[in-house]
Amino acid sequence: MRGLAAVLVLAALAMVMVIAPLLPVDDPADVDLANSFAPPSAEHPLGTDSSGRDILARLVWGSRTALLGPLVVTALATTAGVLLAVTAAWRGGWLDAVVARAFDVVFGFPGILLALVVAAMVGAGLRAAVVAIAVAFTPYVSAGSRAG
Repeated sequence: MRGLAAVLVLAALAMVMVIAPLLPVDDPADVDLANSFAPPSAEHPLGTDSSGRDILARLVWGSRTALLGPLVVTALATTAGVLLAVTAAWRGGWLDAVVARAFDVVFGFPGILLALVVAAMVGAGLRAAVVAIAVAFTPYVSAGSRAG
């Protein structure tokens, strides 16, 4: 029952993410200091934050980042991990040894530390975070691909 509820919530969020440009919500970045911490009303169904920004608009537009980021991380890590594992297993020899040692090095660091190092090298922003987490997650996918 909980699984079905989780699927329904994710489906609703995905639908909101897709139709966000069509929804009649305010710009999430519009600042209205006169309406700071306004309670829920017809104009702002969930109220406003300390800068007077509409909380509903921020939730709707934030859902795009919150859902697309992990989806892209999973796709990148899965693609890279499976390709590296299959290529290393198929070619064998020195390539397998190099990939295995590279993954051993990655496994030697905590994932969050590796993600921070990669993010520092790539730069700031969502793209850097996605790349950093995908790089940190790739060896785990690859190890799972090679185990079977």
